[in-house]
Amino acid sequence: MLAGCTGLAGEPRIVATIPPPTLAPTEVGHPIAPPDMAIGAALFAANCTACHGLNGAGDGELVQSGQVQNAGNFTLPETVISQRPTAWHDTITNGRIENLMPPWRDALTEQERWDVGMYTYTLHYTHEQLERGRALFGEKCSECHGDSGAGDGRRADEFGIGGVKDLTYQRGMVMLSDDAIYNIINEGIGNEDGMPAFGAELSESDMRAVASYARTLSLTNANIIAAPPLQATEEPVASLDDDAPILGTITGALQNGTVGGVTPANTDVTLFVFLPDADPLQLTVTANENGSFRFDGVTLQADGQYVSTVLYRDRVFTSTLTAPPVGAAALDLPITVYELTEDPSVIEIAGVVTQVSAIGSSLEIVQVFSFRNTSDRAFSTSQIAENGRPISVVISLPPGAVITGFSDSEARYVVLPEQFLLVDTAPVMPGEEHIVQVIYIVQYAQDAIIEQPMQYALNGPARLLIRPTNLRVASAQLAPLGIETLGTTEFAAYGAELALEVGGVLRYDVSGSTLDVSQRAENLVSSSNLPTIIAAVIIGEIALIGGLYFWYRQRASSRKRQQPDTRAMQDALVRQIAALDAAHDKGEIADDYHQRQRAALKTQLTELMKNAS
Repeated sequence: MLAGCTGLAGEPRIVATIPPPTLAPTEVGHPIAPPDMAIGAALFAANCTACHGLNGAGDGELVQSGQVQNAGNFTLPETVISQRPTAWHDTITNGRIENLMPPWRDALTEQERWDVGMYTYTLHYTHEQLERGRALFGEKCSECHGDSGAGDGRRADEFGIGGVKDLTYQRGMVMLSDDAIYNIINEGIGNEDGMPAFGAELSESDMRAVASYARTLSLTNANIIAAPPLQATEEPVASLDDDAPILGTITGALQNGTVGGVTPANTDVTLFVFLPDADPLQLTVTANENGSFRFDGVTLQADGQYVSTVLYRDRVFTSTLTAPPVGAAALDLPITVYELTEDPSVIEIAGVVTQVSAIGSSLEIVQVFSFRNTSDRAFSTSQIAENGRPISVVISLPPGAVITGFSDSEARYVVLPEQFLLVDTAPVMPGEEHIVQVIYIVQYAQDAIIEQPMQYALNGPARLLIRPTNLRVASAQLAPLGIETLGTTEFAAYGAELALEVGGVLRYDVSGSTLDVSQRAENLVSSSNLPTIIAAVIIGEIALIGGLYFWYRQRASSRKRQQPDTRAMQDALVRQIAALDAAHDKGEIADDYHQRQRAALKTQLTELMKNAS
């Protein structure tokens, strides 16, 4: 089916004479339809209350029993308002192992994750707040934004193209936190012809009320918000396989992938178990002198997810996130660790894809970098970013760029806006694709010169996708490749194989008229689809099929790495002790094993707290 697949293992590259087709996105990164609060409430009641509680206050039965901690109180505004819905959705999709939050990517569709995500995001709204917001919106906002918020009010034409925002536009609203909406209301937008500031005439609580109500305009069945919570009346969402669970064994071995590196011995290995019909489980054993480890009596289910982790050189290394075969009584989860290097010469850019949409007065840019580590050591520096994590790769953005979001967890990145720099804190592992995806805007007034310095050598394909297709693009580096269709949207494509040294600059000029804001297409390529385009270019310019897309997505998602955090490690140890005690109380583990493991965990916790102080 895919003759070029052999190229994945280092075979000679197959060169095509025409550009490869680009797949329509499977995970589009924003709601296709307005999130449905009724569906979200039902999904929450069926799947989430054991940890998060009936009202989302973080007081579920597993929290009260001590098996799960820090579930988060969604009824408190401070828990939610600074986060973008995209980050909220990312947590639901990929989980948070450190907080025993399982991933829901395989159990719920993307739209269902948006449904339950926006339901939980709005749990801090009150009925009185929404009613106050509704009244103020009708008084202050509807003449421009329209009663429905679609930007079609009676005065909308006075502001020209792009002047009145469509509050029902899904792709835009999920990029705005509640704080961002509040700031827009407080400070206004643009010059005297733009949206006015209301900070002088409305109180903070009134502006928060308007922001909350504005959010509901992009949702279906918004009347569910602030209503009494649903009681679960049915089993959780159907799992991938309903076969009976098996008590089995999980084994593995630590190995050092660096030549001359030492295999960790007598080191604690932690197993995380995520089952759709049970609370998350975290178990810890000590690897023996040769690095092998074994977990006995583990519930194995084909619809479960299992991953083993180890802390080495102050970095967390993991196995592949794996589901066992149906009926399997054993699972192997080996972990490869690496020594570290800070030598930037081992890093090169294997490919870069840039999608540019000229809309209104700006260029909306989604960009993906694929980094390659040419060494046999994990690349991560000793420099510490503002978020307390070690810095890895750094990306320079075009001068004037303003970052608006990421497709990955925002906690991974640090932005230095004055230097137009994006700092990544995830180590770059040998032999693995390291993807950085960023969304930013550049101001545009009928023409723009884009110059983007490369912090590392670029040796690979560069692809530029432009809409509208009648924009004029001039570049000495990128050649025209014709029209490409993503979903139902056409892009003018440009590209070339480039070899730029460190400090080299990717340059192109754009000129021409922009799209009306109303012409935004909901089916544009999303940040989750762009790595597939990179894969298409890197893998010998061959045509891709759907199977390769899923292979790439699963491979990329299974290799996400957690970064060390002292407080998170302390919390994790406390949870391990609580889980160990609970298992002992239920008679699931013997006394001697319980005492031995508890003593080891307490010693580790004491040392960690001592070092932190």
